[in-house]
Amino acid sequence: MIRMIGLLALVGSGVVLFASSAGAAVAPSRFRVETKREKSMLRVRRLLQQEQVRDRLGSLGMNRDEIEDRLENLEDAELEVLADRLDSIAVGRGSVGIVIAVLVIAALVLLIVWLVQRV
Repeated sequence: MIRMIGLLALVGSGVVLFASSAGAAVAPSRFRVETKREKSMLRVRRLLQQEQVRDRLGSLGMNRDEIEDRLENLEDAELEVLADRLDSIAVGRGSVGIVIAVLVIAALVLLIVWLVQRV
């Protein structure tokens, strides 16, 4: 009986010693937090996807590979400044807003004239 218990203890400890350890790691989040660099890069790439921008850069003799290489070599601060500047001069964004503003102002003027004539 003692031999049987000793044999079971030996086999049990051998199993425990040779069992593979469970690898623990941080569970990935479903919501990945982007860094400032990734956000700036996304803003720049979104602007570079516009056809007018690609045409203009092509006329300056730059291809997409050269642009990507230069973007990857920029430091974080430089990339953020570039993204901010590109947002301020974004192509075609202001014209739609201006047209809508003019239409709203014209409608308000007509409404005021109509109300003044009624009184």
